[in-house]
Amino acid sequence: MNENEIVSAIKELLFAFGGVTVVSVALAGWLGSLWQKRILQKEQNTLIQKLESYRHELGLAKTSYDHYLELILDYYNNYYQHYRLCQRACNADVHSQPDGIITNTKDDFDAGLDKFMENWASQEGKIRILLPSELLGLHKRSIDAFNQVKRAVNKFNYDNETRQDKHEAFLQLDTVKTELEYALRKFLRTEELLK
Repeated sequence: MNENEIVSAIKELLFAFGGVTVVSVALAGWLGSLWQKRILQKEQNTLIQKLESYRHELGLAKTSYDHYLELILDYYNNYYQHYRLCQRACNADVHSQPDGIITNTKDDFDAGLDKFMENWASQEGKIRILLPSELLGLHKRSIDAFNQVKRAVNKFNYDNETRQDKHEAFLQLDTVKTELEYALRKFLRTEELLK
């Protein structure tokens, strides 16, 4: 087909459908394109607003995580210091200080108990509000285990029976501590963060 034939075919097509139809089709195409652009622009704005909302939520979650992390690290630091005090009191009757003085572990335990109780009391309210129920249950079990160790250490009178009571009380505390550590890692997702 040459150029004249193409122009002639277009003229015949316009004549067959009428000029109004062609103009109508062209106008409909233009309006369709305009509506499509507006719809896409509206969708884009909606997605941008959602993205900003998610960015804000992520910022809040990060801030909350940072606060949780700080609270839990303080809590566990206090917890672990008392755990070590219980461990020394339950696994040995006396220990030697760096300066050579022999100290009764029961006396060390009693001396460290007041400091622990003061620190524990200052954190108790935050812990009760912020810990999830699974961790709060382990927290309560820890309190019971610490109290059991305290009773066993106080009853200790250097015989095998009370020494065994101390050992069993500490084993129970150690079990709860292991469960608490696992639950804290799971809650803080530290295993996933380090991968």
